[in-house]
Amino acid sequence: MMGEWLPRSAIWPAVSGEWLLAERDDWLALAKPPGIACPPGPERHDPTGVRNDVAARLRMHWRGAVGVDPATALHVMFDALDGGVGAGPDAGLTASGVVIVARRPDVADEMTRAELQGRVRLTTVVGVAGWPRDVPAERVRLDGISTQLLALGMRIAAVRAVGRRALLTLHHASGRGLDVATELERLGLSIAAPRAEGLDVPPDGSAAPVLRRIVHRLAVDMPAATVEAPLPAEAQRWLAADSEEPFDDRLDGALRRRFVLGHSDDTDAYRLIDGTLDDVSIDRYGPDLVLSSHVEFREHAGAHVVARLTAQATQIARHVGERLEARAVYLKLRPRQANVVADAVAAGLAPEEPVFGSPPLPDPLAPEGGALVVERGLRFRVRLGGGLGTGIYLDQRDNRAWVREHAAGRRVLNTFAYTCAFSVAAAAGGALRTVSIDAGAPMLAEGRGNLELNGHIDSDRHDLIRGDVFQWLPKLARRGDRFDLLILDPPSYSRVKGRRFSAERDYGHLVASALALVAPGGLLLACTNCAAVDRRRFHQMVLDGASLAGRRVASIAHRPTPLDHPGGRMKSLVLMVD
Repeated sequence: MMGEWLPRSAIWPAVSGEWLLAERDDWLALAKPPGIACPPGPERHDPTGVRNDVAARLRMHWRGAVGVDPATALHVMFDALDGGVGAGPDAGLTASGVVIVARRPDVADEMTRAELQGRVRLTTVVGVAGWPRDVPAERVRLDGISTQLLALGMRIAAVRAVGRRALLTLHHASGRGLDVATELERLGLSIAAPRAEGLDVPPDGSAAPVLRRIVHRLAVDMPAATVEAPLPAEAQRWLAADSEEPFDDRLDGALRRRFVLGHSDDTDAYRLIDGTLDDVSIDRYGPDLVLSSHVEFREHAGAHVVARLTAQATQIARHVGERLEARAVYLKLRPRQANVVADAVAAGLAPEEPVFGSPPLPDPLAPEGGALVVERGLRFRVRLGGGLGTGIYLDQRDNRAWVREHAAGRRVLNTFAYTCAFSVAAAAGGALRTVSIDAGAPMLAEGRGNLELNGHIDSDRHDLIRGDVFQWLPKLARRGDRFDLLILDPPSYSRVKGRRFSAERDYGHLVASALALVAPGGLLLACTNCAAVDRRRFHQMVLDGASLAGRRVASIAHRPTPLDHPGGRMKSLVLMVD
């Protein structure tokens, strides 16, 4: 393999070569893909401060260019890209197609005048649902549609239909306040919004999804030039009701949406492909990758079943490893029902050795057979081979950052602590004291190693308790312990010494038990990744637990969905009690 591990400039370019339609001295034209904000509009960025919008990428692209000042080069984002189609407030994020960017103020002024005067012609392709079934496009009477759209300065130039789906090609002038979506709805049509990885759950964690609408700016005809962007393959797939997206296309889209993480200088562990909606998820741990294949698996499945599943997943793992130039790719076969397998290594579901590349050289600071990763400047030990766990839950990265920001001067209790990553974050944030409880002695030993790795060697300030959380919560309450911040992140299912816990059934009672330990004005960070519990139900379960505990809720707020886990399986909220 050539070059650095997971080469940043190749995997996460500021502006990919195929996006550049035209680059002149005074303006530039891009074929913007979906998933990148086009101001004005929502901007999705990581708390690292790196942004993924068109402006940020172009400033990076132009950095150091002769005669270009990155701070002032961008003056106009032409027409916000929805073209007046009325595709919703997220159109600049979800739409694709031609974007024109001025590189000088005088050019920006001229473009603005041309736009307002209607001297720019736009061609937009819109996918609509509800088309008359089984009627050939050329025989559909468009009089009603055309009349209403003509009144808005728009005409339909071409239509392609398959079943109840159709692609409308709209020609219209700029500078008009159009709301085509409303007009289409009056005719029983709606702009299509298929689900897509990276755009299902909004960054603010609200229940309403952000959907990838089929809106594509096909062409911009300016006084000086005409620029066209080919119709994306996903629009053709949608029209044909073909849900099978090529793996490389899915990988490209996922990498594009993780641009901000790829350019982070203090974090090298995160998810590259979210497997919530797919069969495969891929996680990055420094120079190494872990590919998890989510499979249907029974406890006593034969060796031939494991061999077949392993061979299929290994083929994907090697392809990804070669393409991204990973040092190693480890494989984990994850049963869809989490409590099926007691020993994944014995069952052959988690090989010790990578299926691609070479394992890391021994590191005196890493666990035996393991490696180190960095998350916002904090270091953590991980084991990538053997077992389904790695030593850190990547979907809690943003929550660990929140704990770090709110831990100063607080007493922190970390339940179901695993390898104590939350405790490390709290200690780094200046916590007065941390207490970590977990049933697994090996996990707590790793947790002690993580604390010491980050310079927190005072065992009097950072207690580790091996035991059953359900027994220790009332025990701590009886002896008068109180905490200013309590972290509750139980497994979806668990069994300890005959005790069974189900988040779907028991989370409210767990909250009630935990709140007995929260001091007045204290905070509870409650989390669950139980797929059977949605955000609305989780919210109510936590409130029910507070009511059961007799605690008044001063405030409650959902935490944002992590950028790299857009499927939204992890639900988190912060509760303050009086």
